[in-house]
Amino acid sequence: MKENDTILEVRDLKKSFPVRRTLLQYLQKKAPDAVHAVDGVSFSMKTGEVTGLVGESGCGKSSLAKVLLNLYPADGGDIVFEGTSIVRKKKGQKNLYGTRMQMVFQDPYSSLNPRMTIRQMFYEILSVHQICEAKEREKEAVRALEMVGLGASVLDSFPGQFSGGQRQRISIARALAVHPDLLVADEAITALDVSIQAQIINLLSDLQKELNLSILFISHDLSVVRYLSDQVIVMYLGKIMEIARSEDLFQNPYHPYTQILLKATPVIGEKTLMQSEGIQGDPPSPIHLPTGCRFHTRCPYATEQCRTTEPILQNFGREHLAACWYPVNTDGKER
Repeated sequence: MKENDTILEVRDLKKSFPVRRTLLQYLQKKAPDAVHAVDGVSFSMKTGEVTGLVGESGCGKSSLAKVLLNLYPADGGDIVFEGTSIVRKKKGQKNLYGTRMQMVFQDPYSSLNPRMTIRQMFYEILSVHQICEAKEREKEAVRALEMVGLGASVLDSFPGQFSGGQRQRISIARALAVHPDLLVADEAITALDVSIQAQIINLLSDLQKELNLSILFISHDLSVVRYLSDQVIVMYLGKIMEIARSEDLFQNPYHPYTQILLKATPVIGEKTLMQSEGIQGDPPSPIHLPTGCRFHTRCPYATEQCRTTEPILQNFGREHLAACWYPVNTDGKER
């Protein structure tokens, strides 16, 4: 696909998880409650770009990633990858999840099988996805490992012999071994030391440019997202609050939630908003969601309309969308 073509389009995607019924619900024969982890999410990604996905813990970022990779089946909506629906897959249609889309998980200590050598792991994925003939597997494995700064010397070692940073490099190499077009990195640096995080961030940036790779980068670290991303998506309680080109979002956030997240980013020598004003209150229950805008219970600008009517994502120009009745900065002024 050409650069700037749409590689991924998500349309009204939904995923809920049922909660075990309480004794009272059981006796009253009530249906179980559900956590609405992904609730009508829509966005698109361009070929060869990095899209950052941010939001507080529990907002649905990881659930969305796993639905995209079919680790969780979608309850509704559609996922169109390179022009083909992979939710409404026709009989006999090739499965695109295995090779064209790959994922790098948060914890490098649990994502690699401790009983398998690196060679066995690579041979397995190359064999399952029929990437090459058996005699070519070592060559393909070494090619992928060299892309992440490792090489043939690690093939006969076990994961336990490596540091966290090296394990994450191996995880990235394993994903690249099948020549994916889209890489989903779910908090891929969170479990690593700060110095190692910088190495993995630079590695992902270099690989994206070298391979023209599309990356969905999920993180709670806004400074890293700003450094890596071309586009940023902000989620809150299963919904998208704002989507914009990276620099536009960081310089001119429209949604109050985005503004507060940005102001809460720590700055050396300064008191953060979290320490002073902070986001008021705790997030509502994902089971018993508030009416209207989901952020209204914590928003300092909420009105009666915000409390009763849910806003939709509106395009304010320059590919900048926000789900807010009274967005900030659309007229160049603060509230």
